[in-house]
Amino acid sequence: MPGVRLAVIDAVGSGRAPYRVDLPFAQLTGRLTVAETRIDTALAAAARADVAAFERQVRADVPPASLVGGRRLSTLRGVVTSDLVSSRYLSLTVTTETVMAGAAHGIATVSTTDDALATGRTIALAALFRPGARWLAVLSARSRQILRRELGPTTTPQMLDPGTSAIAANFAAWALTPFGLSLEFQDYQVAAYVAGTPTITIPYADLAGTGRPGGPMSQVAADPPRRMALLPAAGPPVVEECAQPVSEVDLSVPVPSTCASGAVNVVAWDDLVVAGLGIMALPARVPVSVVRRTMCSDTTTAYDGSDLLEEHAEALVGRYHGWPIGAAALRGFPAYCHRRPAARS
Repeated sequence: MPGVRLAVIDAVGSGRAPYRVDLPFAQLTGRLTVAETRIDTALAAAARADVAAFERQVRADVPPASLVGGRRLSTLRGVVTSDLVSSRYLSLTVTTETVMAGAAHGIATVSTTDDALATGRTIALAALFRPGARWLAVLSARSRQILRRELGPTTTPQMLDPGTSAIAANFAAWALTPFGLSLEFQDYQVAAYVAGTPTITIPYADLAGTGRPGGPMSQVAADPPRRMALLPAAGPPVVEECAQPVSEVDLSVPVPSTCASGAVNVVAWDDLVVAGLGIMALPARVPVSVVRRTMCSDTTTAYDGSDLLEEHAEALVGRYHGWPIGAAALRGFPAYCHRRPAARS
């Protein structure tokens, strides 16, 4: 079974329409088969296509001369999260955010890739279901039920119903996971902008009546991977994983970060990755000084950085890796971020 690592396209454009690109993409590691190499090539090509489309948009949307400094800069940034890495399938989610010069806020776009490692080819959503089954109606009904409960006042029937109607385009961003079929929705698709890009997971048991016998869903449900590596981590966790919906409280902190069993909640993990926190990429073996330095950097450079969010992330990553650091990284945080180095005599 191949591993997964992240590569990055880092590009800068100058002139009348300056821009910056920081776009990670997944690459497989290990001794790859011909089929796996095909997947690897496709992942890199998709990232290059995203960058090319962004550069065309920048050239066509030259900012007015009245914009100065950072407001003249257009940016493309992204994150990759791993939904399923098994001996049979690879499912990844790519979330990109485009901020055009002078815009009030960026626009996030969620895309997924779901590949069969044996063939190196992308799996079609319809291939998950039994021919003739009314699977779109089932996805529509279940997604509305879950989203109404999870989104609360950030949505209305006028927003939710069109974005979850029984057409394939509404469910284009989907992923196999160890816990069920994940469905992701775009900005404004089912709720107000404040809701971001909502993600739900429908348990495989709820789809058993429509699933293709012997197909990908039944195979994953029968043999889900355990302790799957979660990007951007390079290795698997030392504890089990679970999937539980989260609520955002106190400066966008996703809770719960662990389930009742103590397992790492992959939903909370992915939320913290999307927030752009560098601490999520730290390795299993790391000195406390590096943890502290990363936490300080996150609170000043991450889009959603905050002291409370950083403390929450440190606890979750520490549990994932089994860090022996304990509370040492948090002692004196964030005050130590602002201390000046002692002057040399």
